[in-house]
Amino acid sequence: MKLEDTATENLLQYLEETLSYIHEKISKNERMLVHCYAGRSRSASIVISYLIKYHAMKVEEALQFVKNKRPAADPNRGFFSHKIS
Repeated sequence: MKLEDTATENLLQYLEETLSYIHEKISKNERMLVHCYAGRSRSASIVISYLIKYHAMKVEEALQFVKNKRPAADPNRGFFSHKIS
């Protein structure tokens, strides 16, 4: 998927399919690497979204979890400002 790291980019259009794919692989005990160019924003946003959906974490809890694992994580807050249509 091509996703720009800008506040206007709509991450939600890819989210359901992406999270389902990740969950399927994890459910089968397969390894999963979520990455982006700098490993700070887009990938962190995907992992945070996964934790919220499949582990019932609150946004700040999921963000802190990701930051504990990858201190450089700094999700683009614009990704979370779009509404689900």
